[in-house]
Amino acid sequence: MTPPHSDPARKRVFFISWRWRLVIPLAIVLTLMAMAGAYAVALRFGGGLSTSQDNILLEAVRGVNTRTSNLYQRQLQEAQRIAFTVGVPEAVARREVDVLQDTLEATARVANLDSVILTD
Repeated sequence: MTPPHSDPARKRVFFISWRWRLVIPLAIVLTLMAMAGAYAVALRFGGGLSTSQDNILLEAVRGVNTRTSNLYQRQLQEAQRIAFTVGVPEAVARREVDVLQDTLEATARVANLDSVILTD
């Protein structure tokens, strides 16, 4: 009897265990799926962050616009109220500084204004 590896008619077969036949391809497939999932998650949340920042910026701009508009309206109302206070137009026309100071000081304090500028 001849040894099995010396028989030329017999084909040579390499032994590969089930571990290598099953685990390695499965590991490769799972790695590819994990990479694709990580890419999809990063793409979704990465783009969402810039959208979120844009929304925050838009809300801040709207808030500032609302506050400035309210401040302008309040100052316009106070200016009209001071301009039409009894005695103020006449005191401005006569340039009576003492009367204006007493009248406007109290009016400005009530309106929570820092200063009042009068022009003729």
